[in-house]
Amino acid sequence: MAKRLGARAARPPRSQPRRWIAATTLAAGPGGRAARAPSDTAGAVTAGPGGRAVRAPSGSARTLGGKPGGQAVQARAYAPVDAAGTLTAEHGGQEARAPSGLARRRALSWRPRRFRLGRAVAVLGGLGVALLLAMLGSLIVGGPAGVDIPAGTVAAIVLQWLPVVHAPHVWTDAQVVIVLQVRMPRMLTAVLAGAALATAGATFQGVFRNPLADPAVIGVSSGAALGAVLALLFPIATASAYAGFSLVSLAAFAGALAAVCGVYTLARAGGRVHVTSLLLAGFAISAACNAVTTLVMSLSSENQLQSMFFWLLGGIGLTTWDQLPPAAALILAGVLPLCLLGRLLNVLALGDEQAAHLGLNPARGRLALILCAALVAAVAVALCGIIGFVGLVVPHMARLLFGPDNRLLVPASALLGAAFLTGVDALARAFSPVLLNIGVVTALIGAPLFVVLLYRRHDYVF
Repeated sequence: MAKRLGARAARPPRSQPRRWIAATTLAAGPGGRAARAPSDTAGAVTAGPGGRAVRAPSGSARTLGGKPGGQAVQARAYAPVDAAGTLTAEHGGQEARAPSGLARRRALSWRPRRFRLGRAVAVLGGLGVALLLAMLGSLIVGGPAGVDIPAGTVAAIVLQWLPVVHAPHVWTDAQVVIVLQVRMPRMLTAVLAGAALATAGATFQGVFRNPLADPAVIGVSSGAALGAVLALLFPIATASAYAGFSLVSLAAFAGALAAVCGVYTLARAGGRVHVTSLLLAGFAISAACNAVTTLVMSLSSENQLQSMFFWLLGGIGLTTWDQLPPAAALILAGVLPLCLLGRLLNVLALGDEQAAHLGLNPARGRLALILCAALVAAVAVALCGIIGFVGLVVPHMARLLFGPDNRLLVPASALLGAAFLTGVDALARAFSPVLLNIGVVTALIGAPLFVVLLYRRHDYVF
């Protein structure tokens, strides 16, 4: 293969996105004509000994080099879309390096890994165990003003509801109320919000091919903030309005969806929806919503301003059991399709032209992904306010740990986001002398953790 052709191509970082086109290559053996494949072509044509031309299949960057005696040797050369690195041929071949600014992105001699089901099951199973441990820790920790409950008592209280398990009666009535009515709704809120925000962030980063994309990139956070701030101007804003949700939560959900619809309508003004148009429209709508939010807050009273500021910081301690079923149904209705559409995200990463050549409709696929991601992000924001950092950095953590394949990355981000937010909330309640807002704690704990991961993988490329 590539070694027979005299090429030693370096394997790229595991996290490097696998989007390839044919690289410019030279491959000729004694008696054969050298054939050059343009850097923007899908196949390469080479000549073997005796002058017979061989064309590689379309969509790959295969080259054939001739060996003495008339035997053709096949090599696959993959190069990143923005590199022009080449492999060399045996006996007189010449190595062409990538431009100096892309020294790390050399021509490759390996095939992208196939999706391995066993590895995916192991990764998702490990993350599921980590999530269960984080959930148990969240039920154990009492916080600054609470009392810690032993792990065995918590497990017995939870397992008593299973018909096939007979747990010993080791709890008091007060412990049952604390676990089931106070801590469990908080813990389930953290699980749902973390999974929703991380899944939406991974989807937006894949759709827009932008490492800085998160649920705020298309106006979800700014629209929800504007809706909540406007609702807090009314005296009945905190009263239960529908299905246990207050007027603030419903207004935040409506504001998030309205912002997403405005972004898509503005980006579609030219007839076709491009990624750049969506990003620019999202920035415009977000800036407008933030400006109006700031104006409303500056004209509000002191009590209203305090309520607005508290909501904008985010919190998961005010959720009730009445709010969890509808919120969980909407989040699952958006997260499950996103986990199953990882292959579509991989195809869209190649670009609209390549996706169309593969028989897909890029516009429809992108719209379906954006709608599902916007739905889960809007529900999460309406449930617990604006929680930053989770939707931006948790997908990068999953990409650093498990690779860039979206078929594994999206469900791994969901589980990692749920475990991360639940664990961070438990740690904050265990070690903080006061009860902090979850949005502040996620940044304080998550940022150093991400820096450590990034330092260990200094060659990380989105």
